[in-house]
Amino acid sequence: MTRDSRKGWGRLGVVLSAVWLVVALAYAAFDYHRINSKEGGWETAGRSADHSAEMSPKSLLTECGYENDQIYSSCSPRYRNITILVFGPIAVAWLLVIALVYAALWVRAGFRDDGS
Repeated sequence: MTRDSRKGWGRLGVVLSAVWLVVALAYAAFDYHRINSKEGGWETAGRSADHSAEMSPKSLLTECGYENDQIYSSCSPRYRNITILVFGPIAVAWLLVIALVYAALWVRAGFRDDGS
């Protein structure tokens, strides 16, 4: 693999990372909007306080508070989880690809004929 072809793969990696970043942030924004609107996850009518786990909207990216054990008051994004969702896969993918490329180059160098 020549240095120029590795540059092309690096550019592809940057583009895919940027696409992942945009898609993950769009998903987080959609999830926040879904939870924050009355259409998704607001099933609190007629439930008692001892069923609070059933009342809460299921989301890893958004956290909502309660008001009078019946109504969700302030919903806010869980920034730590959003950061992990956005940057975690990018970091893991880059580290994995870099390790695999260097391992392949190291193995290929071991099979070269040095003339010894």
